[in-house]
Amino acid sequence: MRTEAIVFTEVNRAELTEINLPEPAPSDCVVEVILSGVSVGTEVWALTGQRPYGDTTFPCVPGYQAVGIVRESGAESSLVPGERVFFTKTKLSPPYSQGNWMGSHVRMAIVDGADSPRHGYWVRLPQALEASDVVLSALAAVADRGLLHVGVHSGDLCVVIGQGVIGQSAAQIARIYGAQVVAADISLSRLQLAQEYSADSVINPDGADLPAEVRRIRPNGADLVVEASGNKTLIPAAIDLVRPLGRVLLQGWYPGDVSFDFHRAHGKRPTIAVTCGMDADSNRRAIQWIAERRLNLKPLLTHTFQPSQAAKAYEMMRERPGEFLGVAFDWQST
Repeated sequence: MRTEAIVFTEVNRAELTEINLPEPAPSDCVVEVILSGVSVGTEVWALTGQRPYGDTTFPCVPGYQAVGIVRESGAESSLVPGERVFFTKTKLSPPYSQGNWMGSHVRMAIVDGADSPRHGYWVRLPQALEASDVVLSALAAVADRGLLHVGVHSGDLCVVIGQGVIGQSAAQIARIYGAQVVAADISLSRLQLAQEYSADSVINPDGADLPAEVRRIRPNGADLVVEASGNKTLIPAAIDLVRPLGRVLLQGWYPGDVSFDFHRAHGKRPTIAVTCGMDADSNRRAIQWIAERRLNLKPLLTHTFQPSQAAKAYEMMRERPGEFLGVAFDWQST
């Protein structure tokens, strides 16, 4: 089977092209994609060649979150034609399957439809949900896994630095778990969205004293600080904001080496956690929260492109990050 796919052919080059898909296995299904959501940080790092070799290589089909309709299913698949499904993992043929783990920006996808613990790659969608409601939900699952990794508790003061989709998701989910959330960012548009959907209060560190605001709420500092900006120069600030014996979650992905003043951290004895990816339970939880209207990601989807506009879309993500928040590709558009 051949299908259209967005491919990173080399550093800083994205294009829509045709690729071959593998023959489906008995547990596989063929899914026609409606929307595929962009993980801006991961995909831009991959496009610019800053993900380590062996993690993503060229050529690469990016993406790890999409919504589609099952069109064909094998005898051992638990998905049936006509069902709508959110999925994070697809099967690709060489050379796209070698040294790469992404692959959701495709018009037709081969998805393992086995109903087993490893099927965390897909979730059936409730009828009430639209594709745009859930297309970014893998990013919320990433945030949820990180919060559970480091620990978030009812009554915690949680500061989330960076209000991209993962930061906004972390803020919303921390509130679901009972925390009081302060969201920090230098983007006014992102702070406006955070104020409406994600946080109890917001602050722009460019114009206000974030440490003073945290101490006003909790004199000893925040119980939990989530660094979700992907800017490794902000890690020391995250450590400074946390209380003694508090927790710092490095939710972003940071190229190269990371450093901070060990002595400043040493006196506080914080737990500093590093997280990665999502799992089956977090994927299901995120979509359940969306169905219950406790998690709201749709307002975070600010830009939708046709797949033929991939080069333009990734140029915007690479060069003008302040102009958007969530991004998706619409495979049903002409």
